[in-house]
Amino acid sequence: MKTLLMVYHSQSGRTQSLIQAAYDGACASCAELMASSNAPHPSVDDDGTHIQVKLCHAREVEADVVRRADALLLATPENFGYMSGELKAMFDRTYDVVREDTAGRSYGLIVSCGNDGRGAQAAVGRIMVGYGMALAHDVLIVRGEVKNVDVAEAYALGQYMAAALAMGLI
Repeated sequence: MKTLLMVYHSQSGRTQSLIQAAYDGACASCAELMASSNAPHPSVDDDGTHIQVKLCHAREVEADVVRRADALLLATPENFGYMSGELKAMFDRTYDVVREDTAGRSYGLIVSCGNDGRGAQAAVGRIMVGYGMALAHDVLIVRGEVKNVDVAEAYALGQYMAAALAMGLI
């Protein structure tokens, strides 16, 4: 069974609402895949298309969790033109331990910000190069308050990540 790991940090709740929408989208995608494969039980993975979606706060993520993930979806607020400290701390805990294991895998990114988001995007992107991971989809940058269209885009990103992982595209 493949694993899509979703890692986030949120203080205001905006980033959490986006990653929750992405999680809901990924779970909906998994349910559709399960229904179409006629699998007798969600834990059965005979055809290799089923995935587990795991949502974790950045402070809970240790190296083994990252090592076991087949793809990542990261969500962070932009703080002072950079990713959140909690997400950076997760990278600090895991980088040296798992970077060889993650080479060739894919990731997605959601940035919630006041006005720009490019600083956090660039910082995460540089670190992910070190992990040997490739960006699977355009980065979702949400500026200001989270609107319904932003939630819908996060949901669609979650759907894409789960489906692409299940089909072996990422």
